[in-house]
Amino acid sequence: MNVLITFFIAAIIIFTYMTGLFVVALMRKDNSIADIAWGAGFVVVAWGTLVVTGDFFPRQLLTCSLILIWGSRLSTRIFLRNRGKGEDPRYRKWREEWGRCFIVRSYFQVFLLQGFILLVNIAPVLIINTTSDAKLVLLDTLGLLV
Repeated sequence: MNVLITFFIAAIIIFTYMTGLFVVALMRKDNSIADIAWGAGFVVVAWGTLVVTGDFFPRQLLTCSLILIWGSRLSTRIFLRNRGKGEDPRYRKWREEWGRCFIVRSYFQVFLLQGFILLVNIAPVLIINTTSDAKLVLLDTLGLLV
């Protein structure tokens, strides 16, 4: 599969994921869900693109497994930290400052902007999921140890 196609698929996954989160945030009146879902977004995109490419080579499985561990840990940690505290003060402040424009601005400045940043950050994983068919080598082991 072509790397550009993988990026396009990742962009669709991210857009759908972030838009769904935005709808949940609107219903809950709490944009803090964006922080909790940040780590899980990496997991969704990494595994989603791996499944779409149809390849399950060792380097791809290792990378996606590490993303699963890291993303799950991050989302769980932020969820536990925020539980029962209501909306994060940053988002409350924006809710007041933005007034009538809050819904549109939060969609673009909170959810879609984070989605774009997620796409940029996960680019190396997308390249691995598209092009990596080699067996694991010493550098993979060193990366795992790090």
